[in-house]
Amino acid sequence: LAAFADLRELRLGTRRLTAAGHKSLATLDKLEVLQLEKADDATVRHLAPLSRLRRLNLNSTSVTGRGLDAFPLLTRLSLEDSQADDAGMACLTALPRLRMLDVSQSEITGAAFAHLSGLRWLEDVYASQTDVRDKHLVQLEALKSLDYLSLWSTKVTKRAAEALRTKRKGLSIHR
Repeated sequence: LAAFADLRELRLGTRRLTAAGHKSLATLDKLEVLQLEKADDATVRHLAPLSRLRRLNLNSTSVTGRGLDAFPLLTRLSLEDSQADDAGMACLTALPRLRMLDVSQSEITGAAFAHLSGLRWLEDVYASQTDVRDKHLVQLEALKSLDYLSLWSTKVTKRAAEALRTKRKGLSIHR
């Protein structure tokens, strides 16, 4: 991969890489945008040297979220249709620049929202088709930058969504 040392963006889609392939990606130390669709937590560990990553897309993977704290410069993290879970989302506290989080169709419950409280720049959260419930929305009230919340096909009621919208003027909620 020496010929690609200055590469800033890489989208591999559904290409399956070996562990050696994942390790070789870690040599692309100028990479800022990465999309992998065949990955797991071991892959995330191999990618830890990519300290410049700003956008990471791990949709349709078996990534749980563990190890993502290795990327503190992330502004966009997409884990749609992944195995992301509440415990794995604890890493989010180490991503202070995060502006967009997509955990739709993942294994999270609204309990994962507890890990968002310190993310002062978080603007967009996509949590459709997850086990988010009314009681979890209170954890989002303090997110002053939150502009958009997608809760389509969750167990959040219209009443709870309206209550959050009342407390957070300007918040757009799609349910």
